[in-house]
Amino acid sequence: MSKFVLVLSDLHTGGAFGLMPPETTLSTGSVHQLNVGQQYLWHCWTDMLDKLPERIDLLIINGDAVDGPNKAEAGRGVNEPDPLWQAKHAAKMLKYQLVDKSAQIVMTTGSKYHVGYGNETEIHLASLLNVDPPETWIHKEHEGKFYLDIAHRQSFGKRSRTASLETEIGYLLERKARARELLPEQTILIRSHTHSGYRSVDEQGILAITTPSWKIQDAFAKGSANPNRLYPDNLGAIGLRLYDEPVDGSLVQVVKYLYPHPKMS
Repeated sequence: MSKFVLVLSDLHTGGAFGLMPPETTLSTGSVHQLNVGQQYLWHCWTDMLDKLPERIDLLIINGDAVDGPNKAEAGRGVNEPDPLWQAKHAAKMLKYQLVDKSAQIVMTTGSKYHVGYGNETEIHLASLLNVDPPETWIHKEHEGKFYLDIAHRQSFGKRSRTASLETEIGYLLERKARARELLPEQTILIRSHTHSGYRSVDEQGILAITTPSWKIQDAFAKGSANPNRLYPDNLGAIGLRLYDEPVDGSLVQVVKYLYPHPKMS
């Protein structure tokens, strides 16, 4: 027997470079037509939906589901100017062949720049999806054999993409040691936010993953403090199949729904 977990992050709905459902009526009253980048993202999104299993036991929406007001660029690069309407569009998209097949849905908070200092936009999204408000960090035992450690942001960034995951593993072990707690047979640590594509580190029963995003990198990223963000290998999502007993020596199978990021000019 197995259970299936789907991890989505960084949808950035409402932004000109993020996921948007087609033929969407905006808060301004106009009907938004997808630009060429959003057409590509929607093609990838629907391709993923077609490949998903009939039942998702746990859907994790891991932050930055909306793009926010984009204050650093005075609102340029935003298709939907109202963040609460961005949440409405995200809910519409998530309800399309996804929410109804998910037995449980959990959300984490995104970055303040995108979702607001009170996280009001993703709280609104949670209410539209009829799920619990997002948490900053989710850490819990699951099915007795698994420990889930889920947060949107990494503790701090380094230029090496995998080094950040190794650092997160170190923090995890330190937290458990200070609490005099033992980890179960398999730990799954999930981080997002960096837009650097799928990365993973698997060490001694701890699987650490950075998820890909659903946003095409824009010109603003050129001014980022983390220039490696300019070159994501892929976009998409990650599935996890959790087994009762090891299969091919592992309790976890990673199912990749990855799509090439358009070439940077």
